[in-house]
This record gives sequence, C-alpha cells and structure tokens, in this order.
Amino acid sequence: MKRIVSFQFSLVLLTFLLFSSCLYAKEGKIKYGKTILYEGEVLNKQPNGKGTLSVIRPSHADVRLKIDGMFTGTTITNPNIKLSSLMGTSMC
Repeated sequence: MKRIVSFQFSLVLLTFLLFSSCLYAKEGKIKYGKTILYEGEVLNKQPNGKGTLSVIRPSHADVRLKIDGMFTGTTITNPNIKLSSLMGTSMC
C-alpha cells in the first residue's frame, strides 16, 4: 500500500512540475535579423509579457529605437518609445 501512495504522489508531483513549467513565460531574447532584438518574457518563441524591442545599428552596436511595454505576440500595450538622435548620422 505504501508503494502505491508513493507512486501516486510521485506521478502527481511530476505532472505538476511539467505543466507548471510550460505555462509561464520565461526571460529570453529573440533576434529578428541583424538589427531588431526583443528582450523580455518569452512563451513558445513569441514575446509574451513585459519586454523591450530595440532597433540597433550593427556596425556601432548602439540602440536607435527602443520600445518598452507589454507584449502579446505582435501586439504592444502601453508602449514607451525612445528614439535616439538621427541627425548627422546614417543608419547604414
């Protein structure tokens, strides 16, 4: 009887651990080409939660455009947009 209870407990615990790890977004990075980078919560390889989308200039590795907000796939709610100065420089 003890083995059955122990096995059932182990099975319930294992199931809980497997499903709980799948349901929550984890911190990560998604790179879109050479110039766009998303950093924040990721679920199923898609932005999902609080994060930052940055457009960088690869030759200098400086951020040109930065959008902070709540991401759900391709939708951004409550965005905070920061644009750096483009005067006197080219984006190439």
